[in-house]
Amino acid sequence: MNGAVADDSGDNRAAFGPQHQRPAHRLRSPDQLRGFFTGLDLIDPGVVPVPHWRPDLSPMPPDTVDAYGGVARKP
Repeated sequence: MNGAVADDSGDNRAAFGPQHQRPAHRLRSPDQLRGFFTGLDLIDPGVVPVPHWRPDLSPMPPDTVDAYGGVARKP
């Protein structure tokens, strides 16, 4: 283990340092995401589940994906 000492909890990420820890993330609602587009022209269909952007190409139903996205352009 390269000199790292594991604890008994089974979570050994801390023993290897921050480069092996999961990146921080923050869950946001679609309304909160829309705030990132303030001052921009949001393109249809807006901030929606990602499969709504290309429903003809998505292998999954939109309701099974928990990722939202949006595209905008400068006015």
